[in-house]
Amino acid sequence: MISEAVTGLSALICGGLLVTWPDGSAIGLPLFLLKTSPFDNFFIPGLILALVIGGSQLTALLAGLSNLTSAGRRTLMAGVLLVGWIIVQVIMIRGFSWLHLIFISLGVFQIIYGAKNTGKMKGLAGCDVL
Repeated sequence: MISEAVTGLSALICGGLLVTWPDGSAIGLPLFLLKTSPFDNFFIPGLILALVIGGSQLTALLAGLSNLTSAGRRTLMAGVLLVGWIIVQVIMIRGFSWLHLIFISLGVFQIIYGAKNTGKMKGLAGCDVL
């Protein structure tokens, strides 16, 4: 659940900053990064980052905190979306940074963890009950 919290809050905050300042200046992203992408500024990427990536991560976090049986599935989907986001981002900007490595690793971890825990519900003691 820590990975969903960190990734979700990061995506929500950074996405919000990109929507508010679409020139990327709020988080130090130069517009030239978008020269090989279909975007003129960071508004649409920021919106996608905040709503899709941040939203899916925080939904997975809330499902896990609520011990919902869908928590594993939600974590799996959040991980798939995160890995997909990073792959598309790297292709579009034609570059790779250490942050890409960190977030793609978190996404892969979420995919593995989510697949392993799909359909399981945790009891009060943290034991698998289904």
